[in-house]
Amino acid sequence: RCGIEAEAVALARALAVTTYRSEAEFARRFAAPAQQVDGCWRLPVQDYLDAQGRRFAQRFASERYRLRSESLDLHRIEPSALRVPLHLLAVREDRLVPLADSAELARAARAELSEIGSDYGHDAFLKEAAQVSRWLQRVLAGQREGRMRRVTRAA
Repeated sequence: RCGIEAEAVALARALAVTTYRSEAEFARRFAAPAQQVDGCWRLPVQDYLDAQGRRFAQRFASERYRLRSESLDLHRIEPSALRVPLHLLAVREDRLVPLADSAELARAARAELSEIGSDYGHDAFLKEAAQVSRWLQRVLAGQREGRMRRVTRAA
């Protein structure tokens, strides 16, 4: 948590945050011109990114963050080996997991793919509660109907 490791985690998080939201949201929120601060030019978005990085670094020890990132990078699942119904929700504006990647996963896993639009990009699942809730309700209702049909057929 101290020294260079915390700075590295903060920087990694700040960079990651740039992929979580859409270009449209960043343009709308941080449209002001750059300003000189202590002889250096700063863009309005820099304060936001720095704050996000610092907050994250205070909560995560650098070694845990490194191991978590490594685990995500090395983990592999063969989508065609999945034997459970899979329902995917993609966000058209998601720059971290592009719609094309979600569509490819859906094809490989024989899954249902739904999509929504949101300027929140990858963070839409946190910010678009109404859209995500409607999707979840539809998926869960479909699963209940499927179970009821199977029970009815078995009777």
